[in-house]
Amino acid sequence: MSASSAVRDMETSEDTQLDSQNSEHKSHGSAECLPSNFNVEQDTGLSWGSGFGGRVTSELECFEFHAGGSKKLRTISRSEVLLRAREGRSVQQALTGLEALSSSSDVALFGAAGIDDERLKNETLRKKDRKRIRRYLRGFLQPRDIRQVDPAFVAKPAIWVRRNVIVFSLERLRALIFADALLLFNPSEKRVQEAAEWLEKRLFRSRIYEESDMEPFEFRALESLLILVHEYLEKDLSDFEPVMYALLSELTRKLSAKRLERLRILKQDLNALVTRIDGVQDVLQALLEEDEDMSKMYLTEIAKNPNTPRSPLDHEEVEQMLESYLYQVDDAMRRAELLAAAVDDTEDLVNIQLGTLRNRLLVVDVTLNIMEAVFTGVGFITGLFTMNIQAPFFKLDNGSTRWFIVVVVLNSSFAAIALFILIQWARRARYVNG
Repeated sequence: MSASSAVRDMETSEDTQLDSQNSEHKSHGSAECLPSNFNVEQDTGLSWGSGFGGRVTSELECFEFHAGGSKKLRTISRSEVLLRAREGRSVQQALTGLEALSSSSDVALFGAAGIDDERLKNETLRKKDRKRIRRYLRGFLQPRDIRQVDPAFVAKPAIWVRRNVIVFSLERLRALIFADALLLFNPSEKRVQEAAEWLEKRLFRSRIYEESDMEPFEFRALESLLILVHEYLEKDLSDFEPVMYALLSELTRKLSAKRLERLRILKQDLNALVTRIDGVQDVLQALLEEDEDMSKMYLTEIAKNPNTPRSPLDHEEVEQMLESYLYQVDDAMRRAELLAAAVDDTEDLVNIQLGTLRNRLLVVDVTLNIMEAVFTGVGFITGLFTMNIQAPFFKLDNGSTRWFIVVVVLNSSFAAIALFILIQWARRARYVNG
């Protein structure tokens, strides 16, 4: 059994297990709700294209960068990626002092690690050694890790450190960093194409100007990717700030339904931007808290000295680099939070203004109700005189005129006094403002 076939067997077994788990999950009626603005597929090991369903292709397109700064577009299989991440003398250390191997599981286990085929056919492995080897191999790149760089799957923000490789997935940039190469995936996307052109120039310049410093390639590649991530966040935030602050200034001067709707849309965009920045911030903070992972990021040194274990606390250079970019991301987060706070303050001010307008309408409504009540009483008195009955004073000379004047004066006086009394009562009861 060859090493590549063993890897394919392991991938097939894992994908089959994943498919069965997802089938069971679907049978219970559960579904994952994803944002509509992302073109994604469920992480089920299946992809759909051209109207036909099929397995996720084992071939991945990528830009490959070498330490010299050269770039080429190539297609690489998942098996090649796994073997490349698992090759090297560091894997062979796992065999030191072990008994021989014979079982098929041991063959697949060590074949996936790139260990000699002939030895696997004729030897056996003790149980405790098998457990130690399995525990050792967990630190290598696994088939499930490749989903993080596969465009067919949704990638969460992450920087994972594996033996011989760093998995990078931030701001739609998906890459695998080796000691001597960088694989940048999803080359059909415009952002990735622009990033590839910039990376080629920067890696070439850094090789020329920093050759005397002998900075490891993996650090140059990782720093270049972090620069791109920071530039994306900084550009989006810089373009967003003036638009939002201008709208907030307009809202404080004059309210309108159109401006409020625009504020709602921009606030949704701001929340999405804050989520992106927070994801990058969390990834860098989590990595800085793992001394062992930072120590394993020295891929070049580990490849040159596989028999010399590194101290988990020996990571000063990479820690300083990560802290510098974390500081810049923290600054972007602070600005985004200030902008979000300004939006919240403006919303509070708008609510106060709307509350004031609502109170004014209530004052008008209460005043009209009081006037209606007063003039309803006056109308009742007037209605008594419109009844078809005989009244003695109607027969007096000029009696109608005198009584008309008397009734009008009395009704008007009653209405004015009643209106004044009711308004004063409403003010004391705070139904209307003074």
